[in-house]
Amino acid sequence: MEFEVLDFSGVKSCADVSSAVVEQLHEAFSTIGFLIITNHGIEEKARTAFKECRKFFDQPLAEKLKVKRSEFTNTSGYVQVEGEKMTSVGDLKEFFHVSNEDSTQVWPENNASFRAAIQELYSAMYQLAFVILECMGRALKLEDPLFFVKRHQFARNMQKSNVSMRIHNYPVVQPGTIKPGQLRCGEHVDLGSITMLFADRPGGLQVCVCVCAFCMHLSMCVCVCVCVC
Repeated sequence: MEFEVLDFSGVKSCADVSSAVVEQLHEAFSTIGFLIITNHGIEEKARTAFKECRKFFDQPLAEKLKVKRSEFTNTSGYVQVEGEKMTSVGDLKEFFHVSNEDSTQVWPENNASFRAAIQELYSAMYQLAFVILECMGRALKLEDPLFFVKRHQFARNMQKSNVSMRIHNYPVVQPGTIKPGQLRCGEHVDLGSITMLFADRPGGLQVCVCVCAFCMHLSMCVCVCVCVC
């Protein structure tokens, strides 16, 4: 399967997106709900964040657990390998979860560069998301192209809204240690408007094209792969 690849060279706002690219977006989102964006202008921020994240994940587990996500107070913080499961067994991944509520967000102490890099990428992804939302309004030829943007005004102002970012790490797995049915991240659908994903060169991301009524009812979001290759 081939995905639509949108070139966002020079795009600072939806006004910079050509009609041809908007049509590509419409085709992708009205069929499989997935596309790839290149030349979006946040490549360096992403690379810097990835570098800082590598340093964080390479730390001993005890150090990472100092910012462990609480199951009772908030959704931000670190979750260790097998700490989350999409199937009957824990996923072979670890991650650091970032929310837009500063009052509950936890950060590693004495690691200002990690926090700064993540927050810069987070902000850049915010801006890109709203360009895509406006393009969606244009693609659907709505009377008000800002329809989706206005419906996300709380997210736009970074007020209380369910907008988050996860930095995943998939550590090396030793032969013979994988449990029956265990995956890196099990099959799932996302709830929300847009899921934006970064893909690295080894790959591994799989997209399921399903038209059953159950999945159409649950899967309310569209996915964008943000290329940093």
